[in-house]
Amino acid sequence: MYQILCDGHVLYDPRDDELIVDNPKCKLGVNTVGSASFSIYATHPYYNFLKKLRSVFEIRQDGEAIFRGRMTEDTKDFDNIKAVDIEGVMAYFNDSIIRPFTFPEDFTNNEEYRTAAEGGNVVEFLVGWLIGQHNAQVQDFQQFKLGRVTVADANNYISRASTDYKSTWETLKNALFESALAGYLCIRYEEDGNYIDYLSDFELTNTQRIEYGENLLDLTNKSSGTSTYTAIIPLGAKVKNDDEEGTPEKQVTIEGLADGAVSEDIIKKGDTLYSKSAVEEYGWIYAPPSESKWDDVTEPQNLLEKGTEWLAGTGIKLSNTIEIKAVDLHFSDEDIAAFRIYRHVLTYSRPHGHEGQYRLTELDIDILNPQNTNITLGDTIRSLTDIN
Repeated sequence: MYQILCDGHVLYDPRDDELIVDNPKCKLGVNTVGSASFSIYATHPYYNFLKKLRSVFEIRQDGEAIFRGRMTEDTKDFDNIKAVDIEGVMAYFNDSIIRPFTFPEDFTNNEEYRTAAEGGNVVEFLVGWLIGQHNAQVQDFQQFKLGRVTVADANNYISRASTDYKSTWETLKNALFESALAGYLCIRYEEDGNYIDYLSDFELTNTQRIEYGENLLDLTNKSSGTSTYTAIIPLGAKVKNDDEEGTPEKQVTIEGLADGAVSEDIIKKGDTLYSKSAVEEYGWIYAPPSESKWDDVTEPQNLLEKGTEWLAGTGIKLSNTIEIKAVDLHFSDEDIAAFRIYRHVLTYSRPHGHEGQYRLTELDIDILNPQNTNITLGDTIRSLTDIN
């Protein structure tokens, strides 16, 4: 059962004829702020309680909060029916500004950073610092608490810089999940506030499965070689050049390291890494600089390791994107646990020859007609061969 609340007042409860709204929808997605909408009649007891930007809306399913947000727009029609649009609380990150900074250079005297650099997680420190900068500029209801951070760098060193004044949300995107770190920025609603988790992968799995003939609506499998590469020129940071006749800065490369086999298949030659098997299969296809650059790597040996890992794990493999759509069986059988975003889902379809575990990346909820609620699982899997 769904409920919609505004500042603690119940706007929608199917058990009460006075607490009714029209066409309530909620859309949740990975690395997005999420959204919700509904229409409310002038006869509703809390019709005039809704405050743009200030009121906190909450959607609960079986007593558990699955969405919180604020009203950004309301539109009244001829009959005074008010259409309400809501954005998720992570949009609060758009309300604050991060001043220009250079990480980690600006933090070398910060005791918490030194502790993170020596034996902790510098990614966790950066996430916490950005949340702290945001919290210092906004009111209590707009603030967040740092949750779990499982994203980390293998060398526990990342380099981030901004010369512009950007919103905290834009900075979070650029510095975290849209960078080479990837990962998932997740919102978690607790009684004592809103927590931000930054996860390398989802840690929980929905108990409800998706199966052909039960709740599977559609399965699409797309194989592509447009992002397949057989060679890479790894590029690191630009560092100070000590040569008297040289340029002020030089790019870190692997050219000065010894040539030869790095692994059974990966070969280093000059400033290049290439896959013997992939070159024989597809020819020479160099990865673009945007895919082969690590601005936070200053040591050639570390750059060699980064480039080898990327080429073997991502570059030489074909991309298979699988999208699955299904319905939530919880609404026809309450004994079946409802789907939750930020969790994996086990899927099985014998006619498609398909079985796997995928991330629930989108949840499109029809609150009045929950049988129409759709979930989307999207995953890109790198494999050496096409899937028929």
